[in-house]
Amino acid sequence: MAFVPGLLLSIVVGGAQFVAAVTGARRGAWATVSAALTLLAWCLVQAALIGGDLRQALYVVFGLVELGIAGAAFRPSVQRAGH
Repeated sequence: MAFVPGLLLSIVVGGAQFVAAVTGARRGAWATVSAALTLLAWCLVQAALIGGDLRQALYVVFGLVELGIAGAAFRPSVQRAGH
């Protein structure tokens, strides 16, 4: 019974993380923001449907850290240094 949610998790969340990892520098920040939001949405929906636990909280922290790191790429000082 857990096969389908696990398959969806690997395709949706894992796929978004994979795309963010292989995307070039110019689009990489947007892909990483998208992957982080996908992870956060998955965690929040899963917690709402089956309840949260310590692992869920840890993945939410990972998603927020990923979002913060990707968001740093949009700061003007980072953009000037990267071109």
